Amino acid sequence: MSIQQHADSQLLRLYGRMACVIVLLLMMVVIGSRYFASIPPLGAKGLAFAHPRFLHVLTMVRSQWLSQGQPSQLQLQWAPLAPTGGNTQTMIRLNARGWPQSPRGNPQACQVLWQQLMGAESSRAHLIATYLPQDNSCRYRAENGDSLVYQQDFGRVIFLTN
Repeated sequence: MSIQQHADSQLLRLYGRMACVIVLLLMMVVIGSRYFASIPPLGAKGLAFAHPRFLHVLTMVRSQWLSQGQPSQLQLQWAPLAPTGGNTQTMIRLNARGWPQSPRGNPQACQVLWQQLMGAESSRAHLIATYLPQDNSCRYRAENGDSLVYQQDFGRVIFLTN
């Protein structure tokens, strides 16, 4: 076998390997894109994860209200959730039944209430806050259509999935 034929066969073998690698990579891209397209993003599940936490915080606030003699305001402390690493203290208003209340009846007040209860802004959780005056509630809606309604008069929380 001449040197030229030997070089040609090595080149053909190299081209064959490159073609195999390219086909394999294309198959992995197609399979991976189909897999990741079928999984809902974590942001879409944010409200589903926040719902139990919201319930626990409401229960904790109400139990603190009962143990402290039913004050009209309560001081909440969010040590691990503070962006600067220090303690974040928040005064929250409570109704006569001990449920947290938004400062005013508007969407911005609902955002403030979320921040007071959850220790994080509703915009960071990609939630749209609206105020429903007919039953004095705050509705927090996620991008995927899920919503959480907090009825402030009775402490009722309704979680609706899409």
